Amino acid sequence: MNDTLLPPGAPAETHDLAQALETLQRQFQLLLIILAVLIFVFDCYMARQWRQFGREVAILEPQVTAFNQGTLPVARNFVAQLTEYAKTHPDFQTILAKYPLQAPSNAAPATAQPAKAAIPAPAKAQPARPPAPAPAPKK
Repeated sequence: MNDTLLPPGAPAETHDLAQALETLQRQFQLLLIILAVLIFVFDCYMARQWRQFGREVAILEPQVTAFNQGTLPVARNFVAQLTEYAKTHPDFQTILAKYPLQAPSNAAPATAQPAKAAIPAPAKAQPARPPAPAPAPKK
C-alpha cells in the first residue's frame, strides 16, 4: 500500500479503503493484460484461418472454372431438352411436376417463384393394410 497518498492522521477505515482500491487497480490491470493476450491469440488464429481459406480457394478455383465451362452448359442443355420433351409427352409432365428442375445458373436466385404446372400432383399412396383374417368355418 502507498501510504504517501494518505494524510498521517487518517483513520483506519481510510487505510482499508485505499488498500481495497489498490487491489482493484491491480486486478483491473491484470484483466487488461489477459484481455490483450486473448486478443493476440484470437488474431493469430484468424490469420491462420484466413491463410487456410486462401489455399482452399486456390485449389477449388480451377475446378469451378472447369465446371462453369464444361459441365454447366451441358446441364442447362439437358434441362432444356427435358422441358421440351415434357411439352410433347403429357405422361412425362407428372414427373417434372414431382421433381421440378431448375437450370443451374451463376446468377442469384430470382425473388419471384416460377409458375407451377397446372398438372395436379399425384395422390399420396396409402400405407398397405394387412389382409383381414379369414373367417373361421362354422360348425
